[in-house]
Amino acid sequence: MIKLSKHRPNGPKDQSRGVEMFIDADTHVDECEDTWAHVPKGLEDMVPHSIEFPEDSTPSFLSGNRSSGSGYYRMWLIDGQLFPHRVRSDERTGTTLATRELYDVGARVKHMDELGVETQVIFPTVFLHEVTRRAELEVALYQSYNRWLAERCGDSGGRLRWVALIPYSSPADAVTELQWAKEHGAVGIFKRGIECGGRTAADHFFDRAYEVAADLDLPVCIHQAQQWTPNQAPYSQNPVDRGDSFPVVAAFSSLLDGKIWERFPGLRFGFIESSAAWLGYLLGRAGWPVKRGEARTRSLAELNFFVTVEVYEDIPYLIDIAGGEDNFVVGSDYCHGDRASVIDAHQVLIGRPDIDDKASLKITSENARSLYAL
Repeated sequence: MIKLSKHRPNGPKDQSRGVEMFIDADTHVDECEDTWAHVPKGLEDMVPHSIEFPEDSTPSFLSGNRSSGSGYYRMWLIDGQLFPHRVRSDERTGTTLATRELYDVGARVKHMDELGVETQVIFPTVFLHEVTRRAELEVALYQSYNRWLAERCGDSGGRLRWVALIPYSSPADAVTELQWAKEHGAVGIFKRGIECGGRTAADHFFDRAYEVAADLDLPVCIHQAQQWTPNQAPYSQNPVDRGDSFPVVAAFSSLLDGKIWERFPGLRFGFIESSAAWLGYLLGRAGWPVKRGEARTRSLAELNFFVTVEVYEDIPYLIDIAGGEDNFVVGSDYCHGDRASVIDAHQVLIGRPDIDDKASLKITSENARSLYAL
């Protein structure tokens, strides 16, 4: 394959011309009514329902800006709790309803071609929150989501790949779902940094799932997300910062301290959509050199830890302290519209003059192939 050129302003060409294309390590899908079509009969009352406040009667602390989709005036009602079901802005996200909710898989693939992206790896949206503490509901919703998404990705000719939801609260069902997901095209398993009653990622409660994931060659993808709480902070007159990225940092710390790579040799971990600037602190606390130019005795590659970077970060420094560029990836956060969302993130990174061609190629494509075994 031909190396990406920093001087090609429009990014990589079509793969059919033999040119390396980007791998988008972090994209999303917005769940829709079709997502729940596989909830088993007899559990109809558990199916999430979408509710929306009329514009003239929405509390001011919920409404936000309707034109941008930044408010919480439309929500999912799940097990008596409210979770975001955003009405997104096409302009702000650079996407459309049909591509965000996968009603038109062909349109999403066409958009990928325009962005120079060969493969998108898809993460959930509403399940960035732990939506219930009832195991039977978790199993039903996760299974329905996985089957719906497997069907939609199956129509993409391999261009859309997905990360499976695993019901860790029911260990037997977790193993069954891991096996089903692998057989139906999943390239990783979704994990919150803290979940299942406050358990950290290194808790032995998850050992069986990790063991099976390692056997199936599925990476554990720890995405920014929140554990279950009885009241969702944004839906309060006095909202507080939810700290979505903190659980990812906590997960990295717990897995590093717990030497997870010794317990499960070969098991890959991804730390997704929480930037990477915190690496200096955690690696320094673990005794790694964290100053530029110091000799490296360890690397993230030895741990099988992969971390997403954001396009504004000091990536050369991160490469230095991590012992090389082999374990950094980048994602566009496709379909979302928050701080981490940069629809052309790969092209932006390629255009940075402080990152050499070798590192650019690895971060925008090769490393994600390794993480997800593409």
